[in-house]
Amino acid sequence: MKKKDLDFLKQITILYVEDDIDSRAEIAEVFSNYVNEVIEAGDGDEALIVYKRHRDEGKPIDIVISDINMPKKNGIEFLEDLRKLSKKIPVIFTTAHTDSPILLDAIKYKVTSYVVKPIDFVKLLDEVLDCTKKRFKEKKHKEEKKDLHNHLSNIDQVAIVLKSDGDGNLIYANKAFYDISKYERTDIIGQEYNSVNHPDVSELVLREMWDDAKAKGIWNGKLKSKAKDDSIFYVNTTLIPIFDNENETITEYYHISFSITNYEQEKRDFKKRVIENVQENRKQTNAAKRIIYDLQVELDKYKKVDLAYIQEKKKNIEYLNQLKLYADKLTEMECPPEDNEVKPDVYENEDNENGTSEEEIADLVSQSEVSSESEGLEKDQEKDLSSPENDIDKFVL
Repeated sequence: MKKKDLDFLKQITILYVEDDIDSRAEIAEVFSNYVNEVIEAGDGDEALIVYKRHRDEGKPIDIVISDINMPKKNGIEFLEDLRKLSKKIPVIFTTAHTDSPILLDAIKYKVTSYVVKPIDFVKLLDEVLDCTKKRFKEKKHKEEKKDLHNHLSNIDQVAIVLKSDGDGNLIYANKAFYDISKYERTDIIGQEYNSVNHPDVSELVLREMWDDAKAKGIWNGKLKSKAKDDSIFYVNTTLIPIFDNENETITEYYHISFSITNYEQEKRDFKKRVIENVQENRKQTNAAKRIIYDLQVELDKYKKVDLAYIQEKKKNIEYLNQLKLYADKLTEMECPPEDNEVKPDVYENEDNENGTSEEEIADLVSQSEVSSESEGLEKDQEKDLSSPENDIDKFVL
C-alpha cells in the first residue's frame, strides 16, 4: 500500500459491529494500527446509539463494518435504520452467507460492499480504503461546491455574473449584466454565451476559453463584448465549471466578469497620444535634418569661395614677389660704377656690346616707378593678411 494511502487511512474513524467478541477484538486491534479510531458495537441497536452519539458530538463516523447475523437487530435491519440517518455513509457487510435474498435486501438499502468470512484483512482494508476515498472525495466536492455557491452569491452583488448550462447556453444573468449590456432577459436566456461577445473576438479565443475551463477547472482573460445598442464594453472574465456530485460531468458554468471599459479606453487613449507624439517628434526631427542639410550646402559653397580666394591671393603674392625682383635689378642698373673707377672687363664689354640709349633709360625709370608702386601694394596686401578679416578666413578654412 502506498504511503499516501496509509496517511489517508490515519484520518478514518470506523464503527465495527460484530456480536462475536473475540473476532471483534482481533479485527479491531489490527485496524487500530492503520486508522485513526475503531469504535466497537455488539449488535445493531448498540451500533445505532453509538452512531447518533458521535454525530451529535461532532465526531462523525466515516465508515461502518457490520456482520449480518446478529442478535436483537441484525445487519439488514441495522442498515435500514442507518439509512434514515445517513444516505451516504459507506457500509461494508461481513458475512458467511452469499444467499441471493440476503444480498438483494442489502442492495435495496444501498450497502456499499461486502466481504465473505473468514475475513481476509488485506482485502477488507482495501475495501475500506476505496469506499472512504470515494466518500471523502464526494464530501470534499460537496463542501467546495457549497462554498463556491456562497461565494458566488456574494460576488453577484458586485460583479457581472452569467450562468450557462453544460452546453454553454445562458440560463441566468444578474442585474449588473443587464445594466451594462442593455439586454432584456428574453434577449439572451437560451442563447449561446458566445453570442454576447463582440464579433472581433475570434473563434480560436472562445474555443481555448471553453477547453481550458474543462481541462484546468478555470479560465481567465479579457473579452470584448457588444451591447444591445451595438456599443462596446470590455470585461475581465473568469470562467468556472461546476461538476456534478460525482465530480465527473460539468453541469453548468459560471461567468464572473468585472468591467474594465474605462481602463481599456484610457489605455487606448494613452497609446493614441504616444503615437501622435512620436509622429510629431518625427516631423520636427525631419525638419531639423532638412535645415541642417541646407546649412551644410551653404557652408560647402563658402568653403569653395574661400579656397578660390586663397589661391588667387597666393598668385598675387607670387606676382608681387616677381615685381620686387625686377625692381631690385633695376636699382642695380641705376647705380653703375663711377667713370674714374676702373671698370671690370665685364662692364667694358657690356658697354661696348650693348650701348644703352636714352629711350631705354627712360623706360627703365618708368619701370622703377611701377616697382615702387608695387612695393606699396605688397605692403598693403601684408596688412590685409594680418587683419581680423584674414583671421576669420583662416578660421573658416
